[in-house]
Amino acid sequence: SKENSMNVGDTVYLKSGSPAMAVQHVERSDDYSEAENPRVETAWFTDAGVMLKNTFPAASLVNKDPRFYR
Repeated sequence: SKENSMNVGDTVYLKSGSPAMAVQHVERSDDYSEAENPRVETAWFTDAGVMLKNTFPAASLVNKDPRFYR
């Protein structure tokens, strides 16, 4: 959806709760199912300062920390 569009550099969170993550890449596709739910590559730092990366379906991410916006 438009209100949940994500771009490189945006801060996102898993809907289920997560550290703040930076969008590194959005895998957009012409395939209808993928276009509706692109894969979003994210990166974040642990409390120990280690950078981690993972890719999530856009539908599992939100732009606001869900701990404060339920």
